[in-house]
Amino acid sequence: MILRKAAGPAFIAALVALACEGRARPIIGVVSDSSLIGGGNTPPALATVLIVDNEYQPSLVVVRIGGIVAWVWGPGVTEQHNVTFADSSRTSPTQTQGTHSVTFSTAGTFPFSCTIHPTMTGSVVVR
Repeated sequence: MILRKAAGPAFIAALVALACEGRARPIIGVVSDSSLIGGGNTPPALATVLIVDNEYQPSLVVVRIGGIVAWVWGPGVTEQHNVTFADSSRTSPTQTQGTHSVTFSTAGTFPFSCTIHPTMTGSVVVR
């Protein structure tokens, strides 16, 4: 599916409804500024990823160069998780609660995963 620029709250409501369809929990991190859809504008300076049992929500975030991504271990997480990058200086502790943030100073795509749960993967795109 290709997302294009759209205006107004009706588009955002439809996007949230599609993202939540059939899920016990809503997806967090839905783009709330429709001007960012389409890739022609400057990405945000801050993005948040919620860590729930065996899932990053969202699994893909986009920030600008110099932007910060914060991972937040969600309420009720019972299993330990971590955020691991190929560059070990960005790796989080393994935990069931807390936060971890990384500042991205160069453009690129930075995959991350949980070493305990190999199906938990995601990426940070910096542009």
